[in-house]
Amino acid sequence: MPAHHRLQSLTSPWVYLLVLKPDETAMARLTPPGDLAVKTLDGRACRTKDGLLKELAVTLAFPDYFGENWDALEECLCDLSWVAGTGHLLLIEQAEALLAGADKDYRTFISILRAAGAYWASEEAGRSPKPFHTVCVVTEERKSARRRWGLPLWKGR
Repeated sequence: MPAHHRLQSLTSPWVYLLVLKPDETAMARLTPPGDLAVKTLDGRACRTKDGLLKELAVTLAFPDYFGENWDALEECLCDLSWVAGTGHLLLIEQAEALLAGADKDYRTFISILRAAGAYWASEEAGRSPKPFHTVCVVTEERKSARRRWGLPLWKGR
């Protein structure tokens, strides 16, 4: 593994699209460093904003006060003090189902993920910067399920 992996980067892009061939897995393609906190969402459980927020709350173990709205999501993503690791990787598998048919919500969610990545890369509140990246994972055959992803393609490390 190279000395500096892209998932350890403190520079954008913060959100990627990973297109898998039939015989590939996301973890094999990404080969994330072992010290990153890796959390995986199933896009099929995130077809609606409500489903997405509930799935994120469970997967990332959000505190009980999580308000299940976009502002509360951004607040929790910019905290994560309860998650150990030198950085964060959020994998969204079957991403073609993520907010399917809800383009405005999809764009809002991606914007929040980008803001969280930028926040974690900064030296806010005197803490050391950490990487925070999200990778939306689809197969080649399902990539066209969303007309416009608006994300750079993951190409190697």
